[in-house]
Amino acid sequence: VRQLASEGTIQWFERPFEDSDAIGAWLLVAATADGAVQEQVAAAGLKQKTFVLAVDDPRHASAYSGAIVRRSPFTIAISSSGATPGLTRLLREVIEDVLPAEAWVESARRLRAKWIAEKTPVTDRFGELVRELVAKRQ
Repeated sequence: VRQLASEGTIQWFERPFEDSDAIGAWLLVAATADGAVQEQVAAAGLKQKTFVLAVDDPRHASAYSGAIVRRSPFTIAISSSGATPGLTRLLREVIEDVLPAEAWVESARRLRAKWIAEKTPVTDRFGELVRELVAKRQ
C-alpha cells in the first residue's frame, strides 16, 4: 500500500479515519479490528453515497471484493458476498489449477473456425470439442 501511495496511485493517510475522508471518494476500504471505526467508515460512505468494502465485516459493507482469475481468454469472478473470503480465495486457486492449458484453448479456437467455415450446427459442436480435448489428454 505504501508503494502505491509513493507512486501516486492511491492516497495514504497514516492517521485515524475522519468522516471528511469519504468526500469525493468512490471506494472506501475499512480493514480494522475496531468495530467502532468500521461503523464510522460505513456511515460516512452511506452519507457520501460511496462504496464501502468492509473487510471481514459484511454488515458494514456496501460492496464486496471478489476473487478474479484472468487467464486468456477467460476472466472468472468469484464472490461469497463477504460471507467467506477464505473460501472465495480457495475456490479461485482451485479454478486456476483446472483451467485448460493453452493447447486446449488453441484447439477450441481452431475447431470454432472450422465449424463456422463448414456451417456446423451449434448443437453438433460440443461433442466434437469434448472428443478433441479428451484425445489431447491421452
